[in-house]
Amino acid sequence: MPRPRSDGSPPNQTTRVRLTDAAVRRAKPTTQRTLLYDTDLRGFCLSVEPSGSKAFKVIYGHEGKKRWFTIGRADALSVTRARNLARETIARVYQGGDPQSERSERKRAATFGTLVEQYLADKKVQAGKRTLGQSE
Repeated sequence: MPRPRSDGSPPNQTTRVRLTDAAVRRAKPTTQRTLLYDTDLRGFCLSVEPSGSKAFKVIYGHEGKKRWFTIGRADALSVTRARNLARETIARVYQGGDPQSERSERKRAATFGTLVEQYLADKKVQAGKRTLGQSE
């Protein structure tokens, strides 16, 4: 039986099923987030939110901490494709990687748009310092 949360509330409802496209369609929202764990691949699950949104996730451990990696929305991916992506994610974890932190780092990296803005701002500052007689 799952332990209650630290605030005393009951844990989220969890169920083990063979995730199929039909099982994803049948999954209905409840008052709390529901996790449907796949019986074929450890750590792969479907998260059903109270709002009705469904997403495939991989739950893994890294440096003693539980990490959640969202693979994608269930309406955009088939279960077969999501399971294959989950296998790749789990393989990266076994090789010592942390897919969630890697994704966060990519999001924080400079995008092309921010680089262009920075370049144009630098050029504008440089252009403002010159006079007509000083231009090269």
